Amino acid sequence: MNASNQTLLDAVRFGEDSTDPTLRQYAKNFLRVTASRGFDRSNLAQEPADLTRYLEIAPKFNKRLTWLGESIVRQGWSASTYKQYQSDGRRLVEHFTGEFAERSERKARRDGFAAAAERGPMLVDAGLVKVEELRSLAAIADAARAEGHDLADLDRERVIALKKHCPTENHWTKVKRGAKLIDKLLPYPCMRDLLPPTEIGSLSGVLREERTIPPQFAAEIDAWVGCVSRIVPPELASEEARELYATELSAGSKGIHQAALRAYVDTLGKLQTITALNTIGGLFDGAAIERVIVAWDRASNSPRGLSARTIYRYIDCIRLALDANGHPTAALKIKTLCTALPILLEGKAANEFMSAETEQWCRDLLASDERQRLFEMQHVYYATKANEALEAAAAAGLDLVALSDPEAMRRLSLEKRSAAKHLLRRARMFGTCAAFAAIEIEAAPFRKSNTLKLCRSGQRQTFFDHRGAPAPYFEIIIPNELLKNSKALTKRNRSLPPFKIAKGRPGDGTYAYGILEFFLKKIRPLFPGARTSGALFAPINPRHDSLCVGTFDEWLRECSTEIELPLTAHNFRHGLCSIEINHDPSCIEQLADLLADHPNTIRRYYAFIDREEQARRLQRDRANRRKASGAINLRLAV
Repeated sequence: MNASNQTLLDAVRFGEDSTDPTLRQYAKNFLRVTASRGFDRSNLAQEPADLTRYLEIAPKFNKRLTWLGESIVRQGWSASTYKQYQSDGRRLVEHFTGEFAERSERKARRDGFAAAAERGPMLVDAGLVKVEELRSLAAIADAARAEGHDLADLDRERVIALKKHCPTENHWTKVKRGAKLIDKLLPYPCMRDLLPPTEIGSLSGVLREERTIPPQFAAEIDAWVGCVSRIVPPELASEEARELYATELSAGSKGIHQAALRAYVDTLGKLQTITALNTIGGLFDGAAIERVIVAWDRASNSPRGLSARTIYRYIDCIRLALDANGHPTAALKIKTLCTALPILLEGKAANEFMSAETEQWCRDLLASDERQRLFEMQHVYYATKANEALEAAAAAGLDLVALSDPEAMRRLSLEKRSAAKHLLRRARMFGTCAAFAAIEIEAAPFRKSNTLKLCRSGQRQTFFDHRGAPAPYFEIIIPNELLKNSKALTKRNRSLPPFKIAKGRPGDGTYAYGILEFFLKKIRPLFPGARTSGALFAPINPRHDSLCVGTFDEWLRECSTEIELPLTAHNFRHGLCSIEINHDPSCIEQLADLLADHPNTIRRYYAFIDREEQARRLQRDRANRRKASGAINLRLAV
């Protein structure tokens, strides 16, 4: 059907009037999901029958969209319920516009993409390609066919041009994964006749929307961040004392301040001309501040928009930066707005409690004994898989330490190179995640930046290797200045205690020492940066100080998914707290010491666990009272 000049309400009527019960169900769920976003029939009559517009109203579920997770919880739905309603609504629009029929026609074509999909399972069976990697071929195949390209026709420019066939960033991500798979398949003789003659190359960052910061402001933003990040006790008057006793915020806190200022300047630059100014101090008059907040508020419900939580954090960081850099009037303006504007009030409240999405993750963890077991034993599974990769390499005669040098890897034949790269990646990936998880689970769930930046030497040494001691152990000591909440800790005269990871006896339930020893002996040497970096988690690129955060995030996502417990690095903190509080609600003070956090913060974030346990306790008490008073044997016909 030609949907030109048609509306989303026309799409609903199309489904409701259909004789096909599936289309009628699509229409019903379409109305459910759009109503949850505040759109009734009269609103839908004003919206074009366009898939991109539908996805703006009802985006595909993404756990990073905090506002969407909170909206789902308010509806009383689960994430899976929203996914079902959202996908049914999308299918309705695709049927109405004819996109479904067009995609079905493209999918049925017998071309190079179809042949590659048929041959792909051979590579999966050989352990050279993963099933999920092979699935990524479908997205790039559909976009390329829509543009009239076969698999062998693709090159870098043509793949980038496929972006216009991607209604969402998530779709574009799948296309990029498909391009990455095509490059991975090039060495295999059984695929070579189907593929492009040259590599497509990395598409990381291609077409990414960058912050537009005029050159004259970039250095000043860094200076402002440096000023707000340096904390000097106000009682000190002499320059010598101020220099000696000043402390620095953590790198993560500095990053948030910098992101806030860059986002502000970028947004204001899109709203008005700012290039004529020479200093960022002129960007913070009352009207400009309001314009930026309004722009962020209007975009907050879009997939690329900032959540209310992030908007408040950014605005509060900007307030602190203004105050520290001599702009008290603008700082006071922001302070006033934070008590008046709904988006900032919502964001402030969201920052004081756990997000709905994270709370649901914790609930799911506590609801399953198997998930809890996996969570607390994941480092053991990761280490086992890393060791299996090392053993497979040794059996194939591959020296992974030598082959970690790119030049040595290039000297291998294409077939051997592919197998070696696969095993090297698995050894690095699972070994790194094993060591990281061992620290998080058996020492303390530090923030990701603190664990990845652990240093084995130098003035900022935080990881101490005492394997030569009579009773061998590792020790982690992180000073306040490296922690996110360093200022609050110092003010309360608190700090993290040293954390020992001692060598245990077989069967005593501790694994961290053995895993870290395995990591240092067998896994860390596989990183070219291990010879030059003092970081525990050495970089792949010797020019870097430590392992790239983006690389680690991808590895942890892949490793945790493989053991069927998908999580992020921050889930270690939430998972440990949830399990401990569920077992012993009186452990709040101990957790506060472990996390370097305030006990009231722990109570506020995990209050839902205690509430649910109290409700279950009341149910048990009522049942026990009835039993003690003489329970009646109830017989019903059911």
